Order: sequence, then structure tokens, then C-alpha cells
Amino acid sequence: MKTLPAVLFLVLLCSVQLVYSNKYAPGLAASCCADYYNKRIPLSQIVSFYETNPSCPLNALVFVTNRNRSFCVNPDEAWVSTHVSKLDNRKTTD
Repeated sequence: MKTLPAVLFLVLLCSVQLVYSNKYAPGLAASCCADYYNKRIPLSQIVSFYETNPSCPLNALVFVTNRNRSFCVNPDEAWVSTHVSKLDNRKTTD
């Protein structure tokens, strides 16, 4: 009869270990990018952008389009920097 509580304790311990061994906090993975979108997005389709969390493994910007689609892009790409500058200018003139 003492075996059942020991087994349940072991299962609980393993479950807790699996949850806390996750490399990133719960919910953080949803806001991180797994890969960069490798095609240029027309500036006319982008309505906003934001940076991913610094805790994410991939440093990325996320462009949000007028169709409410999100694309992870490499902030080191020249076209991305140009788009960001123009989007920032668009914000200040509005």
C-alpha cells in the first residue's frame, strides 16, 4: 500500500521538473520568433511593428500588416532598417 503514494509522488516530481525545465517562461514562446521571414514586405502593407522579447533566442522585429498578419524579420537587414525609419517618420507626422 505504500507503493502507490511513492509512485504518485514520483510522477508529480517528474511533472514539476518537466514544467520548470522549459528554457523559456510559459507563454514566452508565443511571443518569440522561430525563424525570419526571408521575403521583403512592401512598406504599404505594414501598419505597425514591435521588437520581440529580449529573452527570446532570436533577435527579431515583427511587422504587422494591414491584414493583421505578423512576420518576423531580421533587424540587421537593410530593407528592414529602411522600413522602420519610414514607419517611425509616419508616426511622427500623423
